[in-house]
Amino acid sequence: MKRLVLHIFLFLCLSFVLSCAALQGLLGRSAGGITNAEAIQAFKEAMNIGASAASGQLGQTDGYYRNELLKILLPSEAKVILDNIAKIPGGTALLEDVILRINRSAEQAVKDVVPIFASAITEMTVLDGLEIVFGGQHAGTEYLHEKTYDKLVNLFMPHMQACLNKSYIPGSGLSANAAWEKLVQAYDTVAKPINQAARLFRQPDPMPEVTADLGRFTTEKALDGLFSKVAAEEEKIRDIPLAYDSEIVRKVFTAVKERL
Repeated sequence: MKRLVLHIFLFLCLSFVLSCAALQGLLGRSAGGITNAEAIQAFKEAMNIGASAASGQLGQTDGYYRNELLKILLPSEAKVILDNIAKIPGGTALLEDVILRINRSAEQAVKDVVPIFASAITEMTVLDGLEIVFGGQHAGTEYLHEKTYDKLVNLFMPHMQACLNKSYIPGSGLSANAAWEKLVQAYDTVAKPINQAARLFRQPDPMPEVTADLGRFTTEKALDGLFSKVAAEEEKIRDIPLAYDSEIVRKVFTAVKERL
């Protein structure tokens, strides 16, 4: 039994030594005149630059709302409302008001997203920075998304929820959440008698109850927009690295550009 324990101990020690050696070898790698450690530093710095640029662009009035690619609409659970909007008195106006307020809340929330991104980027473990910096135009953004997205959702959602509970429309005290509830209530008022009539003939409700997690939905859509902008900024960094103040970004991505 003692011999077995000793063998296991020796095996674990050997595995640890080999793992450390492999890690040291990876960190010591170089390509195009830059080391893996420099590549990791440059990647993280580039992502911080991208997050800051994205926050600045989307945090402006109409940053989301007037961007047809990033504009936040309604959750898929609300499709039944869209399909029956003509039956709801003032439905179109209520719908547009909700969408406007959701986007205004997102625009407000992303103004303060940079520290959240910075924290996630700092804590992120990166082993092969060379693979990332020598990857495709969006390799860094894709890696960041893969490694941090769920964490960012959880960190950003309370902030987004707080913004959804405030009004950012001048002259109105109605929040995005309150506007959403108003639209759902108007829908329910119309849906109730229609559903009751259908039940008399043992038919399924043609206008079922609408439930949606507006906070999580808006958080995820806002982050999707942010990552889209980070990807665009990464392209710029790769194309014109000397336009940035960061010394490590200039050094690494200039080397990458010259080698590719």
